Amino acid sequence: MRQVHNGSWIFFGRLYGDHVIDMVRNVYKGRVQFHTGDSEIAPGISVHHVGGHTMGMQFVRVMTARGWVVLASDASHFYANFEDSAPFPIVYNVADMLKGFERCDPSRAREITSSRAMTRR
Repeated sequence: MRQVHNGSWIFFGRLYGDHVIDMVRNVYKGRVQFHTGDSEIAPGISVHHVGGHTMGMQFVRVMTARGWVVLASDASHFYANFEDSAPFPIVYNVADMLKGFERCDPSRAREITSSRAMTRR
């Protein structure tokens, strides 16, 4: 790791902004909470393990006035991947990604909550 002239840092040959460095520092200060599996973060906000893109991939589910919204992140790179059950070409585990498409479906929100024990942190 070395600092370059513009105040950013280089890790493994890539340039990262100070905001990334600040987040890493927050991890070491104990200010970041990690969640494994399915977990309720606050009433109406939960994270759910789906695997697929990476071994620890999660999506966020949020209850809104209009119903559930799923923030899929890399659980589905494009809406067409989710719609057609067509995984992105580069993934950690194709089977987990396909199962993840089902879990990301907002219409299955009740099934998601009841299928796995959720922990409250």
